[in-house]
Amino acid sequence: SGSCSFNSGRYRYSLTTHTIMPSKSPSSISLLVVVALHLIASIHADSAVIWNSVEDGVSIESPDQSCLLKKAYNIEDASEGDFLKITPNTWHSGSIKFGCFSKTNGVCSYTCKINGNRPNLGEFGYLVFQARTHNFVSGSTCEPKIQMKGGPYPRHLTNKIALKDDYVDYGVLDSTEWRNVVIPTQDFTTASWTDLDQVMRLDFLTCGSGFSGYWYELRGIQVTDDPPIILSPLGGGGDDEPTLSPSKSPTLPPTPSPTSTPTQSPTASGPLADLVVYNSIQHGYSLESSSQSCLFDECAQQQLGNPDFIRVETDSWSSGGLSFGCLGSDTFNNCIHTCFHNGVRPDFSPYEYLTFRAKLANVNELEEGCLPRVRLHSGTTQSNTIVLEGHYVDQGTLVSAEWRQVVIPTADLKNAWDLVSTKNIRFLSCGTGFAKQPIYEITAIIFSNDPPDVISMSPSSAPSVQVTAAPSEATHRFYNRDWWPVFDTFDSSFLVAENNLWPQVPGDASDYEYSVLIPVGSVVTYAKVQSSTKFDKVVVEGTLLITNELYHDVSLTVSTLLVEPSGNLTITSNGPNSIEIIFHGTIDRINDPTETMNGLVSLGGNVLIEGSARCSKAEEIVLANAGESTIFLHGSNAYNCWAAGDELILPDTQSGLDAAHWAFVPNHYNPSVSQMEHVKIHSMSLNGPYTEITLEQPLVHSHKTGGHAAHITRSVVLRKGTSSADGAHVLHTGTGSFDVYNTRVQDMGRSTTDQFNSTILQDIGLQLADGLAKMDVLKQGSNQIARYALHAHHSLVPMEFSGNVILNSPRFGIVAHNSRVHILDNIVAAVDGTGILLEDGTETGDVRNNLIIGNGGGTGKGDQFFTSSNGTDFGQGGFGIWSRTIYSAIEDNLAEGVFGQAPYAYFVHINFMKDRTVPAVEGTPESLVGKTRVEVESELNDHLTLQSFGSFKGNRAFGSWRSALSMTYWFGTSAPEGHVVEDFVATAFTSSGNGLSFSFSSTHSLQGGSFTASELGNSIIGINCKNGNLNMNDTDYIFHNVSSLYGGCLA
Repeated sequence: SGSCSFNSGRYRYSLTTHTIMPSKSPSSISLLVVVALHLIASIHADSAVIWNSVEDGVSIESPDQSCLLKKAYNIEDASEGDFLKITPNTWHSGSIKFGCFSKTNGVCSYTCKINGNRPNLGEFGYLVFQARTHNFVSGSTCEPKIQMKGGPYPRHLTNKIALKDDYVDYGVLDSTEWRNVVIPTQDFTTASWTDLDQVMRLDFLTCGSGFSGYWYELRGIQVTDDPPIILSPLGGGGDDEPTLSPSKSPTLPPTPSPTSTPTQSPTASGPLADLVVYNSIQHGYSLESSSQSCLFDECAQQQLGNPDFIRVETDSWSSGGLSFGCLGSDTFNNCIHTCFHNGVRPDFSPYEYLTFRAKLANVNELEEGCLPRVRLHSGTTQSNTIVLEGHYVDQGTLVSAEWRQVVIPTADLKNAWDLVSTKNIRFLSCGTGFAKQPIYEITAIIFSNDPPDVISMSPSSAPSVQVTAAPSEATHRFYNRDWWPVFDTFDSSFLVAENNLWPQVPGDASDYEYSVLIPVGSVVTYAKVQSSTKFDKVVVEGTLLITNELYHDVSLTVSTLLVEPSGNLTITSNGPNSIEIIFHGTIDRINDPTETMNGLVSLGGNVLIEGSARCSKAEEIVLANAGESTIFLHGSNAYNCWAAGDELILPDTQSGLDAAHWAFVPNHYNPSVSQMEHVKIHSMSLNGPYTEITLEQPLVHSHKTGGHAAHITRSVVLRKGTSSADGAHVLHTGTGSFDVYNTRVQDMGRSTTDQFNSTILQDIGLQLADGLAKMDVLKQGSNQIARYALHAHHSLVPMEFSGNVILNSPRFGIVAHNSRVHILDNIVAAVDGTGILLEDGTETGDVRNNLIIGNGGGTGKGDQFFTSSNGTDFGQGGFGIWSRTIYSAIEDNLAEGVFGQAPYAYFVHINFMKDRTVPAVEGTPESLVGKTRVEVESELNDHLTLQSFGSFKGNRAFGSWRSALSMTYWFGTSAPEGHVVEDFVATAFTSSGNGLSFSFSSTHSLQGGSFTASELGNSIIGINCKNGNLNMNDTDYIFHNVSSLYGGCLA
């Protein structure tokens, strides 16, 4: 035997021969020479390169546009050539992405392989590459793995492939030697994604929590039909003598089931020792210092005694308890605030019971329905909530005078989350509907497999609640933080889609008599011209496609369109024809007392709504005079992009409103006297450098040069029926996907600008299966929270709302609540309250290039209900964009018309959001995930600012308001420039009011921009300060024609 090697260009080939000795049978003496070309990095004619050099890691258009995602990096190495380095962390893998990621005028301007198209990798037999890996943990669940994402909407994930055994040279990857990896593409395929068409990205996977410091190195990534042969150790030769594997295809394909999440489970054999969480006062402090608490929220304190205990005095908004893991790091990412478990969030999944001793100090003061409760949190999800009574507690109830034992089977806490990587244990308040809140005293918190006995009412030996009632007894089901009404889809009123066809409706059907069920596994296309049938519900458990592919207008009237976690809803418009979904009906407040239905509701479903693309959102007005039927707009975009019959909105740009008057809105100005106009195009022509538009009717009001005509026609429309008894809303929560493009959402939303008054439910305690409950109404509300026009509600997936029109809504237009939503290029007009609202202080998506047109809706007041509502009532005064988060890029937006308060406002009071953590949604900065704002401030050594993760930049305002920008409760920072406002330009037509107002706020800088007061003799103040120690750097900001530059605490 022997070997030699040769070079061809940048690739090295090795030729290896093996001589097999003759067998003992004389008749079968043979000499077998096996010759293998073993490619270190080969490119075949029947192959497609994915990554082979740094040029493959950037877009075709620019080396500044990366085709790598998250924790993936191009490495140039003169000695061994280019390679990829993937450095996953707890949340993020590293990826190579494919396709077009940005278009300009319909042409791709950010192209990653292959030619801007997402490839079909299933056309090739094998994915091959070379790899080295470092610091993966042998014998653990932390092993190198690969996966693909893509496919037709909704997106799919392939099987995960572990990079070992028959896929890899010698069965295992090495840290010093490049080894070949060969994976048959068929091993990636699943039942739902069989062809690997339209691959979006190739992921090299994270090990999850509990592991760090590992990475991949990769090169020569390609798909091919002619792979190299994998080398494996010989069974009878020397340890280093290679042989050929039996075939190119692995003989033992990996299991397609998902790989398990790593845990920190004890590795020792034998009984699992008790895990003491809290038993003395030192357990409430960090390992580093007794000045660093491990308790969260101010309502939790420790008290010395016999025994020591934690006292949790909850309020209407805040719970309290004990945190785990690393709560603060230095600039080198070393933990300096370690709480329990050596700074790693613990895994409680191996334990069968959570036990502790408890008192309820004010048990006799609590109202009926306010019950003591506990749950665990991971920072991104939460366990089931356990009410501390019945079989869980000594003698069935907690008292104030004596310690009582609590024993909770962990199976009762577990849901989709298995209690891995636990962030904290929380003892809960009863919420805003109760005057008195629980005061807990807690000690001896232990996880155990050998729990103490509970007197009189101990749990059953099986660690789960005994189910005694039939599911039909349930009125509600739990999904992602909320209770939702239960519907019996087996009822005779439900028509079930069969054979992938929309069901036939009986000829004598009355309105709302029937509902439609799209069952799991069905793929149904609805492409009908509206019939006389109006449906009560359409419940999507399978796939429903609503399309006008037959080139006629399509319409569907329904009270509720409900997409279940298994469901897929796609609404897409092709060509000039329209799709209209009309939500019309009366809320069933008996079966749905919290009024969750009536509208489009997605409980973790996959939803894509996409109208036809349009090339111009709005164009600048040159001339638009009252009494005239002709308007002139700058440029030719309107002429090229719009059409006769299209609708426009022109903003109210009247002069001289007394915006500072205490009764400005609604007494002196409101939508009934607004000069905003809704017009329709009759015809268009080019007139020199302008587009001349003839309207179907003359204008009633004049509109100033510099304002914009907003184009509001869209080919997909979601709207409330004109005679519907109740309003409708659009909401997504949980997992799945939810993206809305180029759609008009009209007259939607049910919450009003009155103070919120939500229904309060009470579980009557019937023992039902996990996630089900029978509820009584403790109080029927009259103005439910969270029923808005377009609403991401605790969504756990990234979302995009782009190119839409939100028209006429009684409270909020677009709302991101504890979600990551990119809100881009929309028009929001005539919305009372707030046009675009970022609700919770944990939102991270971008808000860019939107046009918000105000017509004086709302209360005209500031956030006067904020304190009395414990932080749940806000944004009702009349705002364009209102934000409680500082983590979003709010850039290049335009607000025009009249706003009762301000076109732009931040309200970042820390109260009522101290325990709010940023959700772990794909794309969220890893340094924010799972952390409160207080924790983020601590990790940045008090240098957290608006510009640390977000921005306010390039925004404009043109109209009337009390203040163009309202900044309230901005916290102090050690950053010398403070919170930076960049290039903000505003023009006010009022006779009074403010340019910028700062209340209870600290250091700010204005960098670039200007404010212009257009009215002569106005009383406008440039910067007004209220109740704060404001340090303002505004030397780079220009004020024109204001009455005075400074007022309030700056005067």
